[in-house]
Amino acid sequence: MAIRTTRLATDVGSVTAEFAIAMPAVMSVVLILLGSFSLQMQKFDLTEKAAIAARAFARGESIDLIEGAFGKAINLDLTDKGELVCAAAQRQVGILGFKNDLLAINASHCARRTGL
Repeated sequence: MAIRTTRLATDVGSVTAEFAIAMPAVMSVVLILLGSFSLQMQKFDLTEKAAIAARAFARGESIDLIEGAFGKAINLDLTDKGELVCAAAQRQVGILGFKNDLLAINASHCARRTGL
């Protein structure tokens, strides 16, 4: 009597192999998405800080006080453009907690000298 093998018996373990191949690709996509989300959140934070600095400079606060409030991690450049006062901020960023000196984000904001 001959033993017949069915198609199901020869496919044992194929789901595990497919999962092992697909999982690194899925994790790579998830890490890229989380990294870009982290970078965008840091960009929003820097834009908000540039806006705060521009409004403070427009109110007439001292440059040393404004730059001291943001610390050494943020490079702040305050410029007077007549009616407008602009603040440009730059900061080195890290993605997912890893510091990287190659990536820098920039943000700028202007405020009217006479107020809001």
